[in-house]
Amino acid sequence: MTFRQTVKRFFEPAYHMGRATFRAILWYTFINIQAPINVFFIGMLGNTLETSDMEHTKNLLFIYIGILIVLHIILEYIKKWGWAELYFPQQRYIQDKYLKQFSTINGNYIESVGTGKLISIMSAGFERWSGLIESLIGYIVGFVINFIAGIYFALNIGRLFGIGYVVLFLMVFSISIYLDKPAGQYRNKRRDVMNEYSRGLVRFIMSRNEIIQSDNTNYEVNRIGKYVDQATEFTMKQVVPQSRMYNIPRLIIDIFRISIYIIGGKLYFDGTLSLGSLTAMLGFMLVIDQVIMKSIQGYKDVVKNINIVTKLWETFDTAPKMIGLSQGGLYTFYDGSIELNNVEYSYKDTHKVFDDFSLKLSGGQQIALVGPSGGGKSTLMKLISGYIYPQKGKVLIDTQFLPNGRDQENISLQSYYKKIAYLTQEPSVFDGTIYENLTYALSQAGLSDDELKKKIQKVIVLAKCEFIYDFEFGLQTEIGERGIHLSGGQKQRLAIAKIMLKDPQIILLDEPTSALDSFNEELITQAMQNLFKNRTVIIIAHRLQTVKNADRILYIEGGKVIEDGTHTSLIKKNGKYKKMLDLQSGF
Repeated sequence: MTFRQTVKRFFEPAYHMGRATFRAILWYTFINIQAPINVFFIGMLGNTLETSDMEHTKNLLFIYIGILIVLHIILEYIKKWGWAELYFPQQRYIQDKYLKQFSTINGNYIESVGTGKLISIMSAGFERWSGLIESLIGYIVGFVINFIAGIYFALNIGRLFGIGYVVLFLMVFSISIYLDKPAGQYRNKRRDVMNEYSRGLVRFIMSRNEIIQSDNTNYEVNRIGKYVDQATEFTMKQVVPQSRMYNIPRLIIDIFRISIYIIGGKLYFDGTLSLGSLTAMLGFMLVIDQVIMKSIQGYKDVVKNINIVTKLWETFDTAPKMIGLSQGGLYTFYDGSIELNNVEYSYKDTHKVFDDFSLKLSGGQQIALVGPSGGGKSTLMKLISGYIYPQKGKVLIDTQFLPNGRDQENISLQSYYKKIAYLTQEPSVFDGTIYENLTYALSQAGLSDDELKKKIQKVIVLAKCEFIYDFEFGLQTEIGERGIHLSGGQKQRLAIAKIMLKDPQIILLDEPTSALDSFNEELITQAMQNLFKNRTVIIIAHRLQTVKNADRILYIEGGKVIEDGTHTSLIKKNGKYKKMLDLQSGF
């Protein structure tokens, strides 16, 4: 990407905002024009006072005060312009664009990068990009106004001052860039460490229960704390060159200022420089300070934050799209049969889950996947759902190919997803009302209010969700983030009710009764039996109570089907399934 293309891409949200960006430029113009106006009028008043022209001084003073009053009235009128009007709408534009892109990213890529890392990259990228654009608009407008004003004041004093002003600016700014280079490498290292820090926080929050149960709280806190320690180390190393970046230019400006004071004072006492010119010269030094130091600060903000923005770009630019999301033929449901042919799948090219794996599942059956953790059950479910695709081999649903990036004759995932439901280990509920959760998948169904109401009432009974009526606000009850206001059993039943409302032909359930007590497990089992009728169902379970009535049970370990049969036949085999069964008390 060329420099021009980079600049264009960076300011794209500002171009999109159009009117708000223009108003922000005006707001910063009125903010930054105050200093040059003050310097100009102070110089003019100095000249009139020196000539003892009191009438002219009085008129000039009235004009000066009038302009300041008008300026402040304008600033009061446009106070909502600038940051307030630009920052968040601009962030909304960036967020909308990249969230839509995220929804189309290939599942394999998300698995390889990691959800926590992606959250960190996206949240930091959205915020820093919008903030940097807003601050750069302010810096650029301020620089242009003060730089032009500086040249004007300098040339009024003398051509030599004008040349000196430009040379001073170029010299100081170049020195600052040179001195900042060593700090840049430490900034990049700190950025990477803080990305890992955010990723660690997400892991800590999402895995809270497991951490507590494993008594690893101190370990995890210390692990996250080490990222902060590393960030501190890089910051301390960055401080030295960054301090020089400010202090050396400041020293040069101070030397230049003292030189101007000495020269100006000498010329004034020699009678070759008027009081107004001397006053303007002193004001000119204030303008120089504004231009140079704001330019350095603007440069620092860019180099500090641009890497976070480019990291967002790189992450999404290199992210492969979800294969076959909208491309391909329409999926036609026949009986929900599933077939995997010679499938190979690995995470990050290191951990091979499946190698030349083949499996046929008949439609209209309840099929249970059991076995030890890490055996490949959840990966198999993701392959069947189309969330990830195999590096080799094919997945067929009703003899129709799921997209895999190699074969052209595939169905589109969008048409396939209309016919399936996939419930992961964490119940699929979101922050909102119960009604919003239930009807989320029906937004495009075109049902009337009466039809929807009857459908919901029926599903509440079938999914054993009568608890909804115990809440004060019923269907309008807010359930909180990840359903925090509901019990584990209530969340599971609500998730099953959502699936019932969608009425899919193929249902994929990943440990639907995990972490439930026996009473809730029984209710969930009853709800699932209502859900499973006349559908193809694949269910992962560690609690065998929920799958003993399955038409077929597959014991999967090490990416292979070790045992295959019904509950009764597998008991007779007296193999690994039987051993797993014996280990579960009360069954």
